[in-house]
Amino acid sequence: MAKSNPQQDRWAHAAKHLRGVDPVLAKVIDRVGICQMSPRKDYFVALCRAIYGQQVSTRVAQVLFDRFTALCPNQRVTPEAVIELLKVESNIKAAGLSRQKAIYIRDLAEHFIDNRIPLKKLAKMTDEQIVEALVAVKGVGRWTAEMFLMFVLNRPDVLPVDDLGLREGVRDVYNLAERPKPKEVIEMGQRWRPYRSIATWYIWRRDTGKTPDAGQKSRARSKRVDSDADEPEPAPSVASVVNRAQAAVNAVKKATARKPRTATRQPARASTRRRSATARKES
Repeated sequence: MAKSNPQQDRWAHAAKHLRGVDPVLAKVIDRVGICQMSPRKDYFVALCRAIYGQQVSTRVAQVLFDRFTALCPNQRVTPEAVIELLKVESNIKAAGLSRQKAIYIRDLAEHFIDNRIPLKKLAKMTDEQIVEALVAVKGVGRWTAEMFLMFVLNRPDVLPVDDLGLREGVRDVYNLAERPKPKEVIEMGQRWRPYRSIATWYIWRRDTGKTPDAGQKSRARSKRVDSDADEPEPAPSVASVVNRAQAAVNAVKKATARKPRTATRQPARASTRRRSATARKES
């Protein structure tokens, strides 16, 4: 007999509740299947990854975070290791960190070391108390804190209404004429309590099981925002600067290489015109 998975049992119960209160969402749940969220214990690493992911694609963030991890002793990303690592300017560049993100991650590490993010008390803290503790860190806004609640702590009743992907998803699933405002999503989400996190997860994954054409059409209208709107990134990453510089060099080389070929063709055309004019006079 297969061993029961408490977490999946919990999400199965949540799905049953959501089916009962929302027939439209029930169709998405049936197509997508059981919710796959599972809790994580690497709180510091998860928040470091969130900061790395701001203003860059998921793939680029992963590559840069792997470099960052490789620079840490025994490849263990801990608050103490990060404080020492970021004391060296060359490490910041090697890890692909802008100065701004380096400040964010250093401040995050200090919050963990000083116990301003009380790890041992998180389980007993309310969602809002955890949000307040996290947004005190430079570079961590409400959106990042809500993602932490959902995907790291698996809090079941989080509704990240500032996420454009959720609001676009609501428009798509419920066939609305316009993207709903945050207040409207809050009102719609009342029926999903106490499992608004699970409803959000299903809306994000609404394309699962659709035909390719339908999925592409839906994704064209919907794009998740992976960084906080209140957390601008003024300094580009080292990787992006290098890429732009290399592109500029390549463009100059390409333009220079074309000039001799253009110059050699022009005299030939001029010579042809002169011969044609001479031929007409002679005739």
